[in-house]
This record gives sequence, structure tokens and C-alpha cells, in this order.
Amino acid sequence: MDFRKRFLSGLLAVCFAFALAACGVSGVNHDLEDGTYLVEILLEGGSGRSHIQSPAELTVQDGAMSVTLVWSSANYDYMVVAGKTFFPVTLTPGSTFCIPVEKLGERFSVSADTTAMSTPHEIEYTLTVFAPGESAGEVEPTESTAASAPAVEGAVSQMLIYDHSMELHAAQGFSVDYYKDGYALLTIKQDSSRFLLIPQEKETPADLAEDVTPLRLPLQNVYLAASAVMDMFISLDALDTLAFSGTKEEGWYLPEAREAMAQGRIRYAGSYSAPDYEQIRAAGCALAIESTMIYHTPEVKEQLERFGIPVLVDRSSYESSPLGRVEWVKVYGLLTGKNAEAEAAFSEQQRIFDDIAQAEKNGKTVAFFYISSSGAVNVRRTSDYIPGMIEMAGGVYLPRDTGGDGASGSATFSMQMESFYAEARDADFLIYNSTIEGQLYSLDDLISKDSLLANFKAVKDGTVFCTTQNIYQSSMELGLLASDFSRILSGSRDGLNYLYPLE
Repeated sequence: MDFRKRFLSGLLAVCFAFALAACGVSGVNHDLEDGTYLVEILLEGGSGRSHIQSPAELTVQDGAMSVTLVWSSANYDYMVVAGKTFFPVTLTPGSTFCIPVEKLGERFSVSADTTAMSTPHEIEYTLTVFAPGESAGEVEPTESTAASAPAVEGAVSQMLIYDHSMELHAAQGFSVDYYKDGYALLTIKQDSSRFLLIPQEKETPADLAEDVTPLRLPLQNVYLAASAVMDMFISLDALDTLAFSGTKEEGWYLPEAREAMAQGRIRYAGSYSAPDYEQIRAAGCALAIESTMIYHTPEVKEQLERFGIPVLVDRSSYESSPLGRVEWVKVYGLLTGKNAEAEAAFSEQQRIFDDIAQAEKNGKTVAFFYISSSGAVNVRRTSDYIPGMIEMAGGVYLPRDTGGDGASGSATFSMQMESFYAEARDADFLIYNSTIEGQLYSLDDLISKDSLLANFKAVKDGTVFCTTQNIYQSSMELGLLASDFSRILSGSRDGLNYLYPLE
């Protein structure tokens, strides 16, 4: 038993007597001898996001029982059992409580207060503590218990009955909770915005929480100002949902988007910072999808909302996992009624990434960068999805020191050429990011950016590549970009999709 376990066991022993005294438990129906046992725990209720570690420790002393509950979250600040309040004995590894148990194998009600949301919420749960050797799998959750708590926890509406949550494989930035009768709650975690998707034939709940934005399906006349999302709509065959673009026709590298704008099916309605409010309002725009650039002009977001146009800020680019970024297609599948198409598109990318993950890790080093007009070198932070794909493909990303983990919200980091040279001069591969400053066509083009680049190992070895300018708009083909990384790391130049060699 390690130190943490010894410490926790000692602390729980001290609180055991207080727990029993508080609830007045003096005797129970069991035949266990005094001691400590490992038992299974069944937790019912809540949204299903939090759970209790099972098996758990059951302590029997003088015939009375107490169980140690370790939550998956450290945000529970008290529990109520049989009308008595209990506080956590520790918050590591999660909120940990020592509570009395009267009978084994029988459900009993508890509540737990969470501080994870904007305001504390006391959530009702049902617990079953099983006798040693018995399995929690033998008991079916009750419908009333499983469905009652999420409306309280999420403060959405007491009229909605929780059903289940969307299973996510990699994305961390959003969640989806499904309710009975076709309702769904989309939560964007970084800004805590919540959207209730309402089926066409259903009513908006009368007691809908103030911070929840209702969106009636099917959505029509959407204004898309987040260019990285266009490829997701294309993959869903849902361009007919879009009426307006924040990018002009000539700004699109995606042929489907250019064609839709050329035919007038999607119209330019101003950039994210200067939308054509009159045009958008006149068309009955149901939703504006913005990138995080909108936070540079918060008055635009406020004005759109003042006109009754809900604003959803896409945060897919903030996913550290490339597959997590792709999984945001499920958000737009939900909004467009194309859930099956979204699952299929994600599964295809997941298959590609799974194949790449099997690639041999040869340890070749790769620097991914561009040089700004001021002469600074812009690189991706190591926590970004681009370095993640390079590592997945078997390489080692350089530079390693990128000024922290991106907690400030920026995925990029600028450094002086001298610092970049010290970090990446011996890199096996250089990849120039053309999306900001334009494409390069030769090694001379690269060296013209800074003569010091001529001394880099990759320039001397002829292992320098450039990206095509459409990689950031092709958000649903990240698997192909990762495949390109894998190919060049293995020494191949054939079959590349978004990279080409500089000679």
C-alpha cells in the first residue's frame, strides 16, 4: 500500500465514527465480521458524466458499516445522506466521502452538491452498496432514477427527461445530452454556451433556463463565418443549410464552396468583423457560426444576438487531438439532422488515424513553421494538433520549447530566427506552412526569407516540404495530412495530398 493509500485509510478511520454517529446507525442487517472489504457500488442518476470508483472500501466496526466513496470529480463539496450532511475528507484523487450504509444490496437515496457549473447544484442520486462478492451488474437501473437528475444538474428544464449522452472518442470541447421526445442539449465547454435543439413539432419548454439558447430544427439560412467548418458541412452534404458565408468566393479553396457561391446558393454577407446585418436579418438567419476571431469584435456578437440571431462559436481548432478536431463534425451533424453522415465521416477519419498510429516510430525530427513579414518565426505549440499528427506519424516535433502549453488560447508561438536556428537547425525535415504568407516553390524561395536557413540540415539534405494553402479549410481530411507526414518520414515523396517538396 503506497503512502497516499495509507494516509487515506488513516483519515477515513478517524471520520468513520463521526459518520455513524451523525446518522445514528447502530446496527444493520448483515453477517460480516469487523474489518475492511472491497465491494461494488452502483450509482444511478445525474447526467452520467460523473461516477464513483468501484470497487470501494466498506468498513465494518462494532457491527455498523461505512463506505468510502471516491468521485471522479473533485467538484463535490458535500453530500446529504438520511438528512445529514457530510463533507469530503479529501479532494484527491476526487471528492472523497465516508458515509454510513444501513443495508447491503438495497438502493438508498443521497444527494451531492457540485460546484462544477456556474452556480452550485444539489443533485439527487441513488446508491446501491453490494455485499462482498456480489456484482452490480445484477441490478437494472430504474427509469425514474436514471432520468430524474439531469434536468436539475444542467438546470435546463424540469419538463425534459434525460435519456443518454453522446459518446465521444476524442473531442473535449463539447458535449451532447439527449432527452426524451427528440430534444438535445449541445454544450460548448470553453465558453459554457448551451443550445437546446427542439424538433420541429415540439414546443419550447416554458421553464427553459435563461442561459440556454433554443434552436428549432431544421436550421435554415445559416451564416457561416468560421471557414474551417465549411468542409464539415460539405462532408455532411448539408450545404443547403447555409445561406451566407463570411468568406468571398475567391477566398475558398474548396471547390464545393466556390461552386455554391458562384451559383448564388450561398451569398457573401460580410466578414466576421463586419457582417451585413440587414441581409442576414431579412433572410431569417437561424444561426451564425463564428470562429474565435469574433472575440476580437465582441460588439458584433452582441449585435447579432440583439437582432435575435443566435451565435455559436466553433472551438474545433482548440482540440489538442487531431481526431478531436474532426469529431466536431458531430456538432454540425446534430444541427443539420445529418447524424448518420457525421458518424460515417468521423469513422473514416478515425480509421485513417488508427492505421497511421501503427506506423514505425523512427524518431525523425520535424520542424513546422513559417516566417512572418516582420522576420519572426511562427511555430505551432507542442500541445497543438499539428505536432500531435507529426508525433502520431512516428516523428518528433521541433522546437520543443514553444513558450508553454497554449493556456493563453493561442495555438502558435513566435520566436526570433536565432532561437529557431538553435532549436531546429539539425531537424531531419522542414515543413513550411504556406497558409499565412503564401506558398513557396523552391529552396531559393525559402532561403530568401532568411539566409540563415541555408545552414539547416534539412535544406542541405533536400528534405524540405511546403504545405498547400488549402489545408486549414480541408478540416475533414486531417487524416490525409497525417498520412503525408507518415509518408515523408518513411522517405517517400509519392502520393502526397497536402505537402510537396521544395527543390
